[in-house]
Amino acid sequence: MKYITTAEFQDVYEQARRARAAVRGFINYLKDYQVHRHPEPLNRKPAALQPCSVNPSR
Repeated sequence: MKYITTAEFQDVYEQARRARAAVRGFINYLKDYQVHRHPEPLNRKPAALQPCSVNPSR
């Protein structure tokens, strides 16, 4: 069995700490988005299109 050095452990531990903080921040962002989002999207229905007049003689 091979063990890692203290320096390698500290490096991996720091990476795990940053990953945990990033995941926690993303979860908080999603929770905040869920609370503040609009119940209905803006401009849900497109405006009615007006038919254009086409001159077939051209």
